[in-house]
Amino acid sequence: MHQSVHSHKVHHLFWFITIGIALTLTLPVLIQDGMFIDGVLYSAVSHNLANGIGSFWFPSFSYNNMAGIQDSFHEQPPLVFAIQAIFYKVLGDSMYVERFYTLLMLFLNLWLIKKLWEYIFRNEKSLKEISWLPALLWITIPVCFWSFTHNMHENTVSVFILSSMLFLFKAFDERTTTRFCLMLVASSIFIFLASFSKGVPGLFPIAAPAAFILYKKTSLRKVIGAMFMLLVTVSAIYSLLLLSDDARRSLYNYVYLRLFKRINDVPTTNTYFDTLFRLIQESLIMAGLVIMTRYYYAKQKLNRIALDHAAYIFFVIGLIGILPLMLTLVQKGFYMLPALPYIAFGFALLMANETVFLIQKAFNNPKREMALKNVAFGIALLAIILTISKVGKYSRNEELLSDIHRVGAIIPKHEVINCTYDLQKDWSLQTYFSRYYFISLDTNSPHDYYLSSRQEFEQHQSELLSKYMVVSKDLGLFVVLKRK
Repeated sequence: MHQSVHSHKVHHLFWFITIGIALTLTLPVLIQDGMFIDGVLYSAVSHNLANGIGSFWFPSFSYNNMAGIQDSFHEQPPLVFAIQAIFYKVLGDSMYVERFYTLLMLFLNLWLIKKLWEYIFRNEKSLKEISWLPALLWITIPVCFWSFTHNMHENTVSVFILSSMLFLFKAFDERTTTRFCLMLVASSIFIFLASFSKGVPGLFPIAAPAAFILYKKTSLRKVIGAMFMLLVTVSAIYSLLLLSDDARRSLYNYVYLRLFKRINDVPTTNTYFDTLFRLIQESLIMAGLVIMTRYYYAKQKLNRIALDHAAYIFFVIGLIGILPLMLTLVQKGFYMLPALPYIAFGFALLMANETVFLIQKAFNNPKREMALKNVAFGIALLAIILTISKVGKYSRNEELLSDIHRVGAIIPKHEVINCTYDLQKDWSLQTYFSRYYFISLDTNSPHDYYLSSRQEFEQHQSELLSKYMVVSKDLGLFVVLKRK
């Protein structure tokens, strides 16, 4: 395809716009206090680890931890906690450390999406230059930019899986057996890292070679051989880990005491098709763009490259990562995140010819290029203004966080405080206390401090004041008492 003299600069501007949109969708939330409960929980565990509370194999959340495993925390495998703990050690205790980390994961995902697209279309310049298109579609998926405002483990898992897929594509392009195997070993290492971050969902690239039957007419024998080698290599790494007693105990706790128990006892939906319905919802914007662009340019005589076949390959890869999530009733939208880049790739390929045509026709002179520059500048300015306007504010849990910070100024750090059973089950309360002040809640053993809800204090004031004295002032939700 012919490229105009301005096209190279135009594609750089579209990358600038993509990054600007990504920041507009994430930074104004990241700059504020407050985060989805899972994100606060993960940051609390990592922060504890950075401060000598817990260990790599046995991280810790609080005095009682969770799910009856009192001595350590095993809701996820330990890798991401350890990685994020390094950031706390280097950058300190600020709430912006986890926000910097999740922003870094966002940029690594964008970069790897770019690298994977450019590798696949390295021999087709017009397609290679629109690497911003799958990145733009990806970051505008609602659950995607939501995940990057809440410190989800899937953000890091997606980095590892994109790295794995890059080596996997390189493997199937290799002509020698040695190079083919080396690329698969590299891919396997990243699959291991993904699974060591999130467990079973991180293993889905082992099955991804099944989609390569459609890729360059790859033989079934080669596909099965690749899947077998990926499985054996990942299994070998885990086998080496399991030589350690600590590793065995830790992974046993994760797999048997948490993963299986959660699948059996803690469903999050009533239908196995919840994830499929959510995927359809999350894909509506991308599907609408494909329909509009194809309809608009239907009568144009495009110099088309056959890309629908490649799109199907990526849809299959994405579905390999998503459909297994439907095998249990423990389903949440952000679980799909590591597979969404490939869904975005598929939709991008369905509109790639039209996008190339648009770039050639709509931005073929300096005036239009300047207009695009103004759009890019406007988006960047919008991201800055929105972010500055949110400094010092709360994205959620404002009243709760306001009280927690006041309580943190009264009660010494690392304290365990008594409370009612209902307050102990308030996981937002627990996670914020742990993350910001290393404070734990307990209902079993007596401690110096007692946290009462305002309603409880008003109903049982005489009884409480017979044992405690009030040490808090101006709290909205709680009353802090100290044993006499």
